[in-house]
Amino acid sequence: MLIREIRWAFRSCRKTPGFVALASGILALGIGANTAVFSIVQATLLRALPYPQPEQLALLWERHPQLPDRLLPVTQGNYLDWRESGDAIEQSAALRSRSMVLSGAGDAQRLEGLRASASLLEMIGITPMLGRGFSPEEDRPGGPEAVLLSHGLWQRRFGSDEAIVGRSLRLDGRPHTVVGVLPPEFLFPPPVEMLGNLRQFDPQFLVPLQADPSQRRFHNILMLVRIRQGLDPRQAEARLAATALRLAQDHPDWNSPGLEAVLAPLHRQATAGSRSTLLLAMAAVGLILLIACVNVANLILARSAARRREIAVRLALGAGRWRVTRQLLLESSFLALAGSAAGVVIAAASLKPLASLAGQRVPRLGPIEVDGTVLLFALGAALATTLLFGLLPALQACAGNWGHALRGGREGGHMRQGLRKSLAAVQIALATVLLIGAGLLVRSLFSLQTVDPGFEARNVQAFEIHLDANRYADLRAVNDFVDRGLAEVRSLPQVLKAAAVSRVPLSGADGLGTFDVQGRPSSTGDERRLVGYLFASPQYFQTMEIPLLQGRSFDAGDRVDGLAVAIVDQALAERFWPGRSPIGSMISSGLDSQGETVWARVVGVAASVRQEGLEADLRGTIYYPLSQHRLQRLQLAVLSSGDTSQAASAVRQRLRQLDRDLAIEVRTMESYLREASAGRRSPTLLATILAAMALILAAAGLYGLMSFLVAQRTREIGIRVALGADRRKVTRLIASEAARLAAIGLAAGLLGAWVLSRSLSGVLFGIDHSDPATYAASGIVLAAVSFLAAWLPARKAARLDPLQALRNS
Repeated sequence: MLIREIRWAFRSCRKTPGFVALASGILALGIGANTAVFSIVQATLLRALPYPQPEQLALLWERHPQLPDRLLPVTQGNYLDWRESGDAIEQSAALRSRSMVLSGAGDAQRLEGLRASASLLEMIGITPMLGRGFSPEEDRPGGPEAVLLSHGLWQRRFGSDEAIVGRSLRLDGRPHTVVGVLPPEFLFPPPVEMLGNLRQFDPQFLVPLQADPSQRRFHNILMLVRIRQGLDPRQAEARLAATALRLAQDHPDWNSPGLEAVLAPLHRQATAGSRSTLLLAMAAVGLILLIACVNVANLILARSAARRREIAVRLALGAGRWRVTRQLLLESSFLALAGSAAGVVIAAASLKPLASLAGQRVPRLGPIEVDGTVLLFALGAALATTLLFGLLPALQACAGNWGHALRGGREGGHMRQGLRKSLAAVQIALATVLLIGAGLLVRSLFSLQTVDPGFEARNVQAFEIHLDANRYADLRAVNDFVDRGLAEVRSLPQVLKAAAVSRVPLSGADGLGTFDVQGRPSSTGDERRLVGYLFASPQYFQTMEIPLLQGRSFDAGDRVDGLAVAIVDQALAERFWPGRSPIGSMISSGLDSQGETVWARVVGVAASVRQEGLEADLRGTIYYPLSQHRLQRLQLAVLSSGDTSQAASAVRQRLRQLDRDLAIEVRTMESYLREASAGRRSPTLLATILAAMALILAAAGLYGLMSFLVAQRTREIGIRVALGADRRKVTRLIASEAARLAAIGLAAGLLGAWVLSRSLSGVLFGIDHSDPATYAASGIVLAAVSFLAAWLPARKAARLDPLQALRNS
């Protein structure tokens, strides 16, 4: 019997190909959007990390009493002590990002890679494809210089030469022995932000970490641990308390009493930055699918009205209501399966652009593809949608007085019309929720783009330079290159100003460290704060048009043999010298190579600059003279007067004349500004697309409903017109009914958006989740679209020929 009913349902669908194509196409959009987003969710939030026993892996962070709300990476010295906590930790590894210049084998090239401990590869279950990993001797300070090449770099730069192991390469001017080549499936680090400079990327090399036990000032080490079997993170943290106490006692200058270790499961940490975005995207496409189901349910209700006589005959001949209902559900399931199949095709086609749109905000924990799990999800979506859009119309179709239908009467009853109107109002309400959500994200993006970055980006370019460690082994050699390089660049006719800095704005601080103010106790917890520090040459503030609020800028007299000086920014001055000037205060720089505290005199106060991003808090920055500190990596900020591309070529040529082995990369400061808002741009674009889809579906649903009602009231309208009714009144009659539905849906949608938009509070910037302008604009858009969707059928009704209407009714 079931097979016979399936065949009958198939024949019934085949008789109305237009209806089937329309309904399944609407469902395909909803199911396709859900399947595509679920593919990314499954590849990130649901898939386990590709490492052995990933549930035991965690990142060890430090929490200091001075910054109770912030988790910090560990220092090199603390890492060596934490890893000895054997009663809580089975294995540990450490890493930090590292850029190096490969020279001596073709053009000099800057490479992005990692400093990693020798234990890292074993801990994540990676065996080099060629050669071996690092030995313990290579991982000690002063040990042999070794390097592991990525599979991609080995192929591109060295032509997949299997004899590469044992060869010597020049990295940052020093010879490094190639000890191995990593396999292509190497996937590390996870997408964990560490002070803004460690993110997920494809490392082109690994070099030994060589952790220094005496370095305990700078928190720049990401520590990965494997928790001992049988312990959860909280239990392991309790066992690490003894180590924390010992660190505070043995190294009180860098570890305050109350130091804690915090273990964050690696998978949760890796997906933390994208979890809320993905869940919100999944909720949004879920609403799209719900709107699609409501739309198709209305189509089926309209179709069942035309089949009332057929259904009445079947019931009159003895078919049970459940059997007829089951038959109608089977027809709906064909629509759902067709929509699901088309949706999978849409999802597969949209995965690549969707993943590209997500960009860095979505971690790459594995391939994003339509696999078995995704296909099961699509099948489940088909079954769920069958019930969502098919059950209620099927039950409604089998209810009512079928004797009237057998006598050829038209569909009557306010209940059926009320159901269709309710479904149309639901579509408008759901579309309102999505439109307001997208509007809030758009407003957040605009708010972010109006943030004052603190500098002028127009016609400014940043030239990143990496100096050979052998040729520039001392500070005098570095200063000589910087002085000659800036002189050559400033002599170019296209260049207005030029200066050197360790990091240009929006690229992060050169590092974070604590500082003291001379004459104030450092143990209060108020004076020891993490601040960013940068190194700049004279004319840097003028080149970037950063206002100098007090004191002076750096000048030619601030050399290595002169007084150590510093410039603080406004945020730091207001926090540590409220109501008074910091000029003349002595602050510790802590940059003496001998480990002695160096005091620097504050000579100026500069306006605050968004150094770590437009959304980051202004924590405070200290600038030191570039001439007093030896750096291998620096950036030249160049303000040009004309075509920046011509200026870039001229600057590059002048620098190469000074040193042909320089690895130079150039970016405009405007590109830094665009990148600073790129993280919001993609989710906002996706939300806007989904809101547009919801708006179109809701408008189509309202248009279809009003067209159906006009068709049902053709006789009534014909009589009204024949009796002299004004056609404008007929238009208002139909439009007013649509207006009531739109008003009900809009009111419900505004209320629902106000409740649900609270979940967006964590991702909004510069506005509140109840922003009145966004709600008002969304309401106006919904009202306008609803008016257009209702006006077209109303206009058609007003133009009916009364004689033709009465003859055909």
